[in-house]
Formats: sequence, C-alpha cells, structure tokens
Amino acid sequence: MTENTDTTAPASTRPGRRAPVLVGIGLALAFAAPVASGPLAGTAGAAALRPAAVVAPAPTGYFGPTIGGAIRTGADIALDRQSIDMTAVTSEGTAVPTHVAPGAGGNSETRFSYHSGWPGDAEITFRYAINGGPYVMWGHTKVTSVGANLVEAQIRLTGSTHEAIDSPYYVVARWMANGGGGYDPRPEFDVFRKDTVVVTDRAQQAELFERFCADGGAQCSYVPKSLVPDLRKAPINVTDVFYNATSEKAEFGFDKQIDTTTVDTIGVKVGAEAKLLGMVKASVEVAYEHSVEVTHTTKERHTMSVPPRHHAQYRFIQGYDEVKGDLVLFGDGKRYELRDVDFQFPTVNGMLMGIDLDEPANVSRVIAG
Repeated sequence: MTENTDTTAPASTRPGRRAPVLVGIGLALAFAAPVASGPLAGTAGAAALRPAAVVAPAPTGYFGPTIGGAIRTGADIALDRQSIDMTAVTSEGTAVPTHVAPGAGGNSETRFSYHSGWPGDAEITFRYAINGGPYVMWGHTKVTSVGANLVEAQIRLTGSTHEAIDSPYYVVARWMANGGGGYDPRPEFDVFRKDTVVVTDRAQQAELFERFCADGGAQCSYVPKSLVPDLRKAPINVTDVFYNATSEKAEFGFDKQIDTTTVDTIGVKVGAEAKLLGMVKASVEVAYEHSVEVTHTTKERHTMSVPPRHHAQYRFIQGYDEVKGDLVLFGDGKRYELRDVDFQFPTVNGMLMGIDLDEPANVSRVIAG
C-alpha cells in the first residue's frame, strides 16, 4: 500500500501551446464528509470521494500553466499551514489559506493567484499541520509549460523529509481534469484518518502480519509499551536422572550446549519470523537503548558430587528480557492494531543447577554465560 500518489501526464496530451504568456494560478478549498475507508493510491474510488468540483478560474488574460484545485479533509481533520513555496508569487489574488477546517458542513472556497514570466511553470509545495499534532500533510504539484505535470503528497512528521508510515492519517493526491495533462489538470489533495481495526485473535494477527509484512514491502511497525529485563523462567530438565548405585560418592558431569531462542505470542510462520524479530529488536533498542538477543547459546561444563544411593539431575533456568507491545500494520486502506504481541528475548544470565533429588537443598549451581 502507498500513501502518496505521483501522477504525471505526457506533454503530448496538452492542448495548444502558445507564444510567451503570463501564467495564472488559482486554488479552491473544497470540503467533504468523511468516508469509512478510501483509496491510498491512484484514482481508485475517486468518484466516491469527490464532491462537486470547486475550482478557481485563472485570471482573465492568462493562458499558460495554471494550478486550480482542491484540498479536502475528513470530518475530524483540521489543517494549519506551516509553510508554502510558490514560483514568482505576486500580490495579485487572495492569499493561500492558513487554515483548512474539518470537512463536515459542505463545500467552501478560497482562491489565490500568481504569475511568472515565460517560459514558466506553475508550482506549489506546502505543509499543513494535522490537528495540531506532530504529523503534517506535505503536498507538491507542478504544471509545466513543457514536459510532464506532477502531483504528489505524503504524511510526514514535522521537520522530516520522509513518509511517516505509522501515522493514523493518509493523503491521496490526484488530478481532477484532463487525466493530468494540459495546462489546467486541477490537482486535488484528500486528507483522512485511517480506519483502525483492533485485532486480538492470535491466528488473525499472524495471518495479517504474513500478508502485509512478511515480504518486507508493507507498512508495518512495532510499538513497544514496556521492557522488564533480567527475568528468569522456571527450571527445565537438561539431563536425564543420574543414580549413584555405588557405596561411594560419584561424580556427575555436564558438558553440553544449550540453545535458547525468542518466544513470542503471535506465532508467525518460519518465513516471516526473521522479519518480525528484526523489526521488534530494532524498535526495542531504539525505544529503551537496551540491546536484546534473538538467540543465545550457552556452553557449560560442570561436575557435582552425588552421595551413594542418591539421584541427581541437571536443570537450566533461562534468563530473558520481557517486551510487551503492539504491532501496527497498514493495508487495504486500514490501520490494523495487533494488540499485546509480547516477546521473551533470551539473555546471558541463565543458571545451570545440579540438584540432588533426594536432598533438594543440596544444589550445585553455576551462572551460565
């Protein structure tokens, strides 16, 4: 799934080129009711999203590249302008709006215009803060005198030049006229909140992750909520029971390798596991500045003395760091929250114990490394 659309149109589709002229520009702000879910790329679903066209006409006598389009928002989306760049701005016309109200309540219109000398392109780049929060809608459109037209948009964090894939918003950029060709293709920018679907069923969580994230190309992230380090699990048997049938003390030795791996609550398939663990490991280390291991190998040698007619056994207590959090995925025009996807990462602080089963208090211990 892609949140921004980069739509170009070949110069061959443009109607009659003219001699050097002044360039005119107008932008109309149109508002529409929210939709339950919308397209995230291209023009799919455009008819369902678009209200009656509200486009500012170019000033009289202008015949060159013109930008006259719309910004639309959902009912719970308000935009406040942070910055705007335009080519050869003049005092002619009305200022670009500093605020775009939520979309409920019908259409409204704001117009502005500018011009540049020939040969000149009409071009705008702007940033609007969304709901006064950390996310901004970045938009860019260019209508050229020669070459392909361009319209594109992204949701970004304030100050960033990269798309914020885990934002709760999406933006669609598209042309409203002429298939993006000509001097007046009418760019449109639609900003909405993503539908959020909370998923707690483990089988469904695994299916969604494997569907949208396993190939590495989807929009997925892990949001850690807590880290509790240096915990220990219940002991597990790592040898069979040894019985000293003699009348003398006997030595019972341990010389083995113990491999421990991360345990998670989601249970994805083997092919998706490396992607998942890598994502979670990176998120935890950034959030808590605490390194975690996906696997750990312990190689131990130890000997204990077993009294006559006594039974003994070696047991291992695994150390682990516990991480709790949620997976956030984006697909099919929705934001999925996979709740309570928790992990136990193995650590070096395990413990090997040689236990006299007939006298449990008699324990020979060694801290594993």
